[in-house]
Amino acid sequence: MKIVIIGGAGEMGSVAVEYLATKPECQEIVIADYDYEAAVKLKKGLANPKVSAVYVDVTDKPVLMEVIKDA
Repeated sequence: MKIVIIGGAGEMGSVAVEYLATKPECQEIVIADYDYEAAVKLKKGLANPKVSAVYVDVTDKPVLMEVIKDA
């Protein structure tokens, strides 16, 4: 299962990412955030190959739709 956490580098989103990273049924977790540096920092801190980070501006609908595709 692919899960995209929009705002995943924020306070609540990062807790969700950390929790989901421990679940075997979550095969891919995408930290989607406007603060790309924070998303990458969280990804590196988790050191989990199923976690990735992407830059997302939620006001850019085409990009947002591409990120959440197949989630």
